Amino acid sequence: MQKHRNKLNLSGVARVQVLREDIWNESVAIFKKPNFNLTASPRVKFEGEGGIDAGGLSREYGSLLQKVIFSTEANLFEGTSERKLPMYSVEGIYSRLFEVVGKMVAYLIVHLDIGIPCLSQAVYQYILTGLLEVAANYCSIDDINDYEMKELINKVHIEKKQWLCACCFNCIV
Repeated sequence: MQKHRNKLNLSGVARVQVLREDIWNESVAIFKKPNFNLTASPRVKFEGEGGIDAGGLSREYGSLLQKVIFSTEANLFEGTSERKLPMYSVEGIYSRLFEVVGKMVAYLIVHLDIGIPCLSQAVYQYILTGLLEVAANYCSIDDINDYEMKELINKVHIEKKQWLCACCFNCIV
């Protein structure tokens, strides 16, 4: 990570002041501002609370932000805690929330060393390569959240396996 950080022109300080109880809405407003400097290190202040940010408040903010990004409050991702996938959300697309969350995630990783271990492997591969063909190789039935759809796919998979085995058996005989 440090190798990649050295390639970036990280400079300055970004003052981030948020109300802890409304971290999602306030963070969206901060990251949507065109003049928010993504290369600047955060200096966090929680409204109504004391404390000088020497790194601890920034890390706390980052941890809270990571949790809320994947929460039902943000309503942008679905799935288990280990296999989150973006939801189809017209509101998320038109409001640029997915773009904003991308900036948030990059900011968490670059400035605060906070990873995003909850995404599906297919999503990680798409982020890394930008290629659907590569990401598709990492898709799993465990990524499907719709119980009925998952059962149907399992059923088709089992029947296909049985058909292939029967076909191969007939070919051998």
